[in-house]
Amino acid sequence: MAKRDKRTVLIIDDDSELLATLKGLLEDYDYCVVTATGGAEGLLKLKTFTPNLILLDISMPVMDGMEVLEQLKSNPETSNIPVVMLTAIADTQTLWKAQEIGAINYIVKPFKDTDLLKWIRAYET
Repeated sequence: MAKRDKRTVLIIDDDSELLATLKGLLEDYDYCVVTATGGAEGLLKLKTFTPNLILLDISMPVMDGMEVLEQLKSNPETSNIPVVMLTAIADTQTLWKAQEIGAINYIVKPFKDTDLLKWIRAYET
């Protein structure tokens, strides 16, 4: 896979309203935003580009975020892409599991736009 596309964020979440809100927010800061409404769609989109960062929901139908994260981290072409879990699940066990699999951070919904932007900026390479 090619080098990372700078300032490109892939957001995988089944909440279309949240996707639209995050897309608008990040585009206001000159990020290129690609969205996917589920895990399988997100993995498919990764065959055509390599984002700078992935924001990944955990609770999604069909393929949840933990399964997506496991596939990302087990694939040499996607294993180095930073993944921030963006979810309403706030329990410690889930946080630890996500970190064990390879997530770099875990942001609980609802969140402050400034906190999200801070993490996105931290992983620009």
